[in-house]
Amino acid sequence: MSVLRAGNTTLEDGKVRICVPIAYETEKEILEESMRIGKSSVADIAEWRIDWYQDVFQPRKRNALSRKIRENLQGKPLLVTFRSRREGGEGDITPAAYQVLLDEVIESNMADILDVELSQGMACVQELIKHAHQMGIGVIVSQHDFKKTPEASNLITTMEQMAGYGADVCKIAVMPQSLADVAALLLATGTMKENHPETLLITMSMGRTGCVSRLCGGLFGSVMSFGSMGKASAPGQVSAKALSDVLWAIERAVE
Repeated sequence: MSVLRAGNTTLEDGKVRICVPIAYETEKEILEESMRIGKSSVADIAEWRIDWYQDVFQPRKRNALSRKIRENLQGKPLLVTFRSRREGGEGDITPAAYQVLLDEVIESNMADILDVELSQGMACVQELIKHAHQMGIGVIVSQHDFKKTPEASNLITTMEQMAGYGADVCKIAVMPQSLADVAALLLATGTMKENHPETLLITMSMGRTGCVSRLCGGLFGSVMSFGSMGKASAPGQVSAKALSDVLWAIERAVE
């Protein structure tokens, strides 16, 4: 069984971790949210969406703030993500600038886990994975489609590609146009887990229609679900407390 150790927790099959996003512009808001996450009994991991941060391209401020965030998290791991605009984020930079930024994040040792977008290209993804692993940082390779849900076979192929590049975790987020799309996402997740049990997965169908995938994805092989304590970072994201309650009930039901 694959296990990714980060901070005081692990990502592993059979246990869904709750990740709470920090998606704010100012240092004050970011620190307030990180403090809430650190004190929370339901949050396992924090995701700092640095594409939201107003001083993201000022390394001294970014690094100093990351140290304060880590203190507030009290040992909980920090996932650092710069989400590009084409994948639903606030960031609007070139692929070259994206790689430079993430290389700086890796070198500063501000992340326990790093999100790398598959769409940035094979060379960029593989170089960032190599660099992150040299620094002892885990890597989630991700792909987000805010318009549609590809066929299950295409989703599986994408996750296999991510794994082939060396991802510690493969992440897929899609937008459903029907309940059949949600079923396709869950089918792809379950099939990928059966065919590649060594690969850790995070998958979700977004929006109101896809909400069920955030709640029961663990039954199909997803090891993380995102829940908000303040600002949600994606459509259909439920509160961390509600997510925790549902996950607890599911765990009891399948024991």
